[in-house]
Amino acid sequence: MCPKCQMKQRMKGRNWLCKRCGFVVHRNLLRAMNM
Repeated sequence: MCPKCQMKQRMKGRNWLCKRCGFVVHRNLLRAMNM
């Protein structure tokens, strides 16, 4: 889930890109932010 706009989508690769707002973050950091 995107920490900026709360959009849910599947992760592809090491970096996660939100299709709605353009937020980019490494997948491990994103998981830590969503805990």
